[in-house]
Amino acid sequence: MRVRLRAFGLLLALVLAGAAILAAREKQPLSEYQGRRQRLCAKVDGVVVLFGYTGREEISPAEIFRQEENFYYLTGHEEPGAALIIVSETEASRTRGYPREILFLPPRDPAREHWEGVKLGPDDPDVAARTGFEKVEPITLLRSRLEEFLKVFANLYVLFPSPGPAGEFSHAGRWLAWLREIAPHANYRDIRGTLG
Repeated sequence: MRVRLRAFGLLLALVLAGAAILAAREKQPLSEYQGRRQRLCAKVDGVVVLFGYTGREEISPAEIFRQEENFYYLTGHEEPGAALIIVSETEASRTRGYPREILFLPPRDPAREHWEGVKLGPDDPDVAARTGFEKVEPITLLRSRLEEFLKVFANLYVLFPSPGPAGEFSHAGRWLAWLREIAPHANYRDIRGTLG
């Protein structure tokens, strides 16, 4: 009986801890995230790119998906596989008609949605209104859009990994390595100190 009570107590504690985590990250109005992106855009002189978690970062299949905190802070988007680009507003970007911001989403996957729930796709008719973004595009366009913007801007703002050997294999470390492959001549800046 004691073992069952302890197991029940442990389960209850885990459930309450999970509820506290979810409550601490209560969804804000879309205008709050838009304001954060606008304030960030005013602080940078280049292109910002951030990557949400893919959903494959955790080892345990029982782990509940939780978005990368900096990405969530700017987007409020809680689904895996997304990315964000923010482009500085300059005469050059306005002349070329660049959007100030783009949310990149993976395509819809009905088979996965059967088990994980319906997700937003880049082609959903109301996706811009539901996300609060000026422009939403398929994740497959991320590289070409980034290359297009970096023809005009030299600075690329990203999350740098934490120092030390583990940083190289972290979420930020893997994406930074990918970016350096496709944009070796960009001036990389750590966005971490500019957020907030």
